[in-house]
Amino acid sequence: MKIKRTVIISLLFCLSLIDQADSSSSVDDGAKCEEPQHMHLSVGHDPSTSMTVSFSTPSNSRCQSKDLMIASAFFGTDPVNLANVAFDNSRGRQFSASSQDKLGNLTEYTSNYIHHIQITGLEPSTKYYYCCKKVETHVLRHEREKKRSLSSCCRDFEKAYFKTAPKVGSYDTRFAVVGDWARNTDSIVTAQSIANDKSIDVILSPGDMSYANASPRDCQTNHIKWESFFERMEFVLRRIPIQTCPGNHEIETDALSREVFVAYENYFHMPQVKKVEMSPSTYPFYDYEYGNAFYSYTYGAARIISLSSHSSTSHGSKQYMWLKKELESVNRDVTPWLIVMMHAPMYNTFSHHTSDKKYADIISNNIETLLVKHSVNLVFSGHVHAYMRTKQLYAGNVTRGAPRHFIVGTGGAPVSSKIVQNGYIFEQPEEWIEHRQYGFHGYGRLHILNQTHANWELRRNSISPAETRHFVDDEVTITNSLFI
Repeated sequence: MKIKRTVIISLLFCLSLIDQADSSSSVDDGAKCEEPQHMHLSVGHDPSTSMTVSFSTPSNSRCQSKDLMIASAFFGTDPVNLANVAFDNSRGRQFSASSQDKLGNLTEYTSNYIHHIQITGLEPSTKYYYCCKKVETHVLRHEREKKRSLSSCCRDFEKAYFKTAPKVGSYDTRFAVVGDWARNTDSIVTAQSIANDKSIDVILSPGDMSYANASPRDCQTNHIKWESFFERMEFVLRRIPIQTCPGNHEIETDALSREVFVAYENYFHMPQVKKVEMSPSTYPFYDYEYGNAFYSYTYGAARIISLSSHSSTSHGSKQYMWLKKELESVNRDVTPWLIVMMHAPMYNTFSHHTSDKKYADIISNNIETLLVKHSVNLVFSGHVHAYMRTKQLYAGNVTRGAPRHFIVGTGGAPVSSKIVQNGYIFEQPEEWIEHRQYGFHGYGRLHILNQTHANWELRRNSISPAETRHFVDDEVTITNSLFI
């Protein structure tokens, strides 16, 4: 126990140093051009045979001259011999953004090079070791020099690994569910708690990651906070893939171009339907389609659909038509569990974000009937920094066969003062509420057992950041009413 306390305390001390760097420039002339930063994983189109490894490399003037260096991911099942390699055949993504302070002063930001390397041809349920770096092209042409590169690249290979999903239709899969992270001690403790559970396969995160801006609709975005977020979370995200959806704090309106979701689109690479379509538009529903906005994938016996609360869901819209077709195509004999993730909740029992009800009602009116018609089991949301679990619910009424709705906005973002002062909308829980709770941080854990049953736990962090244990505040066995 003393060792665990020492590790956590040391980690928190390091994070205090990162805080001091939040306002610094992203350009580091002393950084090695080949050195990976901000590593994180996401599943590929077929999570049982593919994985996307994402990271960034410095974009200072010295590194810009290294045109013959290629971002590479070396991987294999033998940690001593990473015999395979995949590439980012471009220099990498890079974006520029403008922000404006309260006095109207403009600040320009240019990101590092961001790389997304898709590793394919993998075996299901298999542990792969990997490392990433930029290498010169001639190194890749010669096996001897490639091995020399590996020896310097993979000093930390024992910490860099991932496991592919089981074959489609398989059970015994576990998901951590949590959104609204921020970059503070509470979010680190949540991430550490997830990392300590070695059985977690995927993190489902319904938006609001770095909180690089204070208000979604202003232009006061500090993009260095994205870098800080990945630096803090890399210890868990380099091992467990994170699947996310856009939240209101990912909007980040550019002060000059009025573009939105630019950082979110560049930093993440979800299993996309097709290339993003985006144009300047206004709150709350933007011209933001495909890309990381909405997508789907199969993990074991679950079909998971990720939606954008800030893209149109009106009948005939691109997101609506895609969702309709997606729901119609799901084979429930193969994937009996159907899960939807979106940032803004359709139902809310808390006194926070009550002004968003009109937007939630628009989304509900547009898509809730589709979700019920196709027997969606679970809807995961964030946005509200609290926890809620409902009964099966349709149009505000308890309805057998309808989805259960969850709010898990407890990753680390501070609890709203409105909730602290006023708590819930109604003192007595609505008749559709099964559990509600606020004033803590932690995550949900979904364990799919078989075709008909899954286990759900709410895992609350310990109050002391030096403790690595958690407390189970809500636990229930969920039945799949499509088959029972």
